[in-house]
Amino acid sequence: MTFQVVTGNPPLLDEVVWYLDGELLKHLPECNGTDGEENLCNEVDPSMLLLQDTTKSFHGNYSCKGKNVAGWGDESSKTELVVNYPPGPAKLTYSPWRVVKGKSLVLTCSIEEKGRPEVHRFRWHRGGRPVADIVSARWTIDPVTLDHRTAFSCRGASAGGEGPPATLSLDVLAPPSFKYAMNHYSGALYKSQNISLSCTVECAPLCSVQWLKDGRLIDEKDERYYIVARNIEPQVNRNDFEATESTLVCTTGERPSDLTVNTFPATSSLEPKLGGV
Repeated sequence: MTFQVVTGNPPLLDEVVWYLDGELLKHLPECNGTDGEENLCNEVDPSMLLLQDTTKSFHGNYSCKGKNVAGWGDESSKTELVVNYPPGPAKLTYSPWRVVKGKSLVLTCSIEEKGRPEVHRFRWHRGGRPVADIVSARWTIDPVTLDHRTAFSCRGASAGGEGPPATLSLDVLAPPSFKYAMNHYSGALYKSQNISLSCTVECAPLCSVQWLKDGRLIDEKDERYYIVARNIEPQVNRNDFEATESTLVCTTGERPSDLTVNTFPATSSLEPKLGGV
C-alpha cells in the first residue's frame, strides 16, 4: 500500500503512521535508535506499507498520516482492502442413517466458514472421481445401487479458492430377496440316491438360510439331509449385491414332499424376510 502526498512542502515524508480499522497498525520507519540502525532507517520508505503472508485478518479499512520537517499532517480517508480467502472445512452428513438398495439417499455438505466471497459451488467426488453435474450443497440419490457403496467427499469453492474436504464411506444394505428361487415343483428319478434343491438369496449383510419340510425346520443333525452354502461376491456392473447360494441334498431316498426356505440376515441390520415354495 502506498501513501501519496496531495499537499505539503516538502513532499518527502520522514514518518508515516498506518491504521487498520482505526487501530494503530505500523509506525514507519521502525527505528529504536540503537547503533547501526540509522543507515537502515534512511533506506526505508515509510510511505509504502508491505503486507506479507496475507491472511483474512488483513481485510479492513486502512488509513494513514504523514510527517515531514514541518510536522504531522491530517489522517487520510479510509480505503478498504478486500482479502479473498477460501471457505473453511466441510462437514458431510447423510440421511436416512440406514442406506438400503432401491431407496433414496440425501447427502448434505455444510460449511460454517463461508469464505470471501461466500461459497457458491460445491465440488463432489464419488469413489475418488469428480461428479461434474452436482454443484449444490445437497445431493439426492434415487435409487441407491451397489455402485454407491463407496467413499463420498465434498468441499466448498469460491473465487477465494477451495476449502478442505469432508469424506465418508457408505455401507449400502440390501433386504433378503431371491435371485434364483426353487421351482414350485421339482422332479427326480425314483431310484435316485441323492436329490438336491438350490436357491440363491441376495442380501447385505449376508443371510443364513434355513430349510423346512412340511412346515417343520430341518435339523442340521438329521443324517438324511445335508446343506451346502456358498457365498457369492457382489457384481457392481449388474447391481448384484452379495448373495448366499444354499443347496439342500436329500440322501438315502428321502423325498422332499413340501419344502420351504426361510432367510434371515446374519445380523440384525434388516428385518427378516420369508420366502416359500
